[in-house]
Amino acid sequence: MAEVFRRTRVVRFGQCDPAGIVYYPRYTELGHELVEEWFREGLGVDFHTLHEEWGQGFPTASLELDFLRPTRYGETLDCALWVTRLGESSLMLVLEFACAGEVRVRIRQRLVNVDYRTLRPGAMAPALRTQFARFLHAKDTP
Repeated sequence: MAEVFRRTRVVRFGQCDPAGIVYYPRYTELGHELVEEWFREGLGVDFHTLHEEWGQGFPTASLELDFLRPTRYGETLDCALWVTRLGESSLMLVLEFACAGEVRVRIRQRLVNVDYRTLRPGAMAPALRTQFARFLHAKDTP
């Protein structure tokens, strides 16, 4: 059975607008933090190693956010991440931020493996591709 990477976040005052709800650009930051934690804790490779030692990166090639319901200061978000497509040089992620079982925001994000020496897309390392496959689901819902 495919895995889902999960974490929780309490919404902080500084993440909110004057109405007391999460300011929409903050979800891109929350998403990036979740992806970085997934690489480190879920896949076993931190960004420093990936970038500095391996000379590789996975920049975002496309990003789509659906804002389904507002989230307020102090609420706890249940954050989930999984893979829906896995190609030779790219992968599609779905990230969901939910509160009390209700999805508040859904992000679809395509990452592309880039060789930092050439700044061109390239095939993923087989060991890393195997790690990505552990989180591969057939659709946008796990």
